[in-house]
Amino acid sequence: THLVCPVPLKRTPKFLAAISVVEHVVTLDWLRQSEQMARAVDCDDYVPRDKAAERNWKFDLEATLARTRNGEKCLAGYALLLDHRARRRDAKLPGDDELKAIAECAGAQWLLNPTRAGRRSAGPWPPRHGVVLLGDPTIAVDRLIRDQIAPASIVAHADKETLWSAILSKDLPWAAGGDASDDGAAAPPPKRARARPAAKKPAAKPAARRPSPPASS
Repeated sequence: THLVCPVPLKRTPKFLAAISVVEHVVTLDWLRQSEQMARAVDCDDYVPRDKAAERNWKFDLEATLARTRNGEKCLAGYALLLDHRARRRDAKLPGDDELKAIAECAGAQWLLNPTRAGRRSAGPWPPRHGVVLLGDPTIAVDRLIRDQIAPASIVAHADKETLWSAILSKDLPWAAGGDASDDGAAAPPPKRARARPAAKKPAAKPAARRPSPPASS
C-alpha cells in the first residue's frame, strides 16, 4: 500500500510499477516517524514533492495517486509488446521481468515477443483497445509483428519516454489523438481535386472579305 522513495524522484522500474498499484508514496521521513511512533503515521505530510521531475515527466504525483486509489488502470484493455529491435537502440530499457511488472501493474497484457499473441497470450485476444508497441517510433513496424498479432492491431508505437509519462500521468496520448499513434493515427485529409478551368470558346473567325469589283474605264 505504500512506496517509500527519496527525493529527487527517480523513474526506477519499481517506481513505474508501484505508481499503478500503491495508495501512498511517501518519503523516508514517514518511515522514520512511523518507527518512532510505533505506528503508521498520517501520510499527507510526507508526500514527496519534486516539481522539477513532475514537470519534466508531465504528471502530478498527488493527482495520479488519487486516480490509482479509485482503481484506475491506464493500460487496461491493452497489450504491451516489446519491439524485438528496441534493445539494440536503447540499452537502458528495463529488463524483461521489470517491463512485465510495469505493464501488468498498469493493467496491460505483457508480450515479450509477438509469437506469444493469440492462443498463447495470457488474456483475451485481441485485446479490447489494441496493442501498444514499445520501441522506436521513427522506425517502421516490422511486418512480422503485424502478422503475428493479427487480428489485433497496433494502436500506438511509443518510445519509453512516452510510455513512462503515460503511466505516470494515466493520460494516454494516443487515446487523445496524440502523435504516438501508429495504426490509430488519423488519416490525412483527402486531397481536393483541382477544378478544371472552363474550356475557352474559340474566337470567332473574321468574315471573309469579298473582292472589290474592277473599276470601269
